[in-house]
Amino acid sequence: MERFKVVERETKTKAYSKEGLGLAQKVDPAQKEKEEVGQWLTNTIDTLNMQVDQFESEVESLSVQTRKKKGDKDKQDRIEGLKRHIEKHRYHVRMLETILRMLDNDSILVDAIRKIKDDVEYYVDSSQDPDFEENEFLYDDLDLEDIRKGRGGRPEKWDFVRAGFYRGVGILSERDFVRAEFYHEE
Repeated sequence: MERFKVVERETKTKAYSKEGLGLAQKVDPAQKEKEEVGQWLTNTIDTLNMQVDQFESEVESLSVQTRKKKGDKDKQDRIEGLKRHIEKHRYHVRMLETILRMLDNDSILVDAIRKIKDDVEYYVDSSQDPDFEENEFLYDDLDLEDIRKGRGGRPEKWDFVRAGFYRGVGILSERDFVRAEFYHEE
C-alpha cells in the first residue's frame, strides 16, 4: 500500500510545481551507464591524444639534435620507437572514436565495451614500458573487422541489417532499416 501511495504521489506531481521542479531528474540506469562509458571513452581518447602530442614533440626535438650531429644511432632508434608508438596510439584513437560513435548510435552494447575497458586502460598506462606486450586481439570481440581492413566511407548493402539483426550488436532502428533499404535498391 505504501508503494502505491508513493507511485500515485509521483504521478500526480505537476512538472512545474515546487515539488516537481525540486525533484532530482530521474535518469534511466541504462542511459546513465551509457553516459559513463561514453565519458570514459572520451577521456581515454584525450589521454592518448596528449601522449601522441608528447611523442611528436619529442620526435621533433630529437630530429633537430640529430641534424646537427649526423649519425647518432641511439637517437635514431628512439625516433623510430616513438614513431611506432604514435602509429599505435593513433590506431587505438581511431578504434575508440569508432566505438564511441557506435555507442552514440546504439549499435554496440555497453557490456561489450566494459569487457575491453581493462585492456584499454592497461595499454594507456603501460604502453611505454619496455616489457609491455600489446594485446593484438583487443577489439576482436567487438567485431570491427571492416574498420581494421581500412574499408571506410559508404557501407555495403545490408551492413546495417547484418550488424543490427544477425550479429546481435543492437536492435535495428527505423532509420537504419531505411538506410538498408536504400542501399539495397541501388
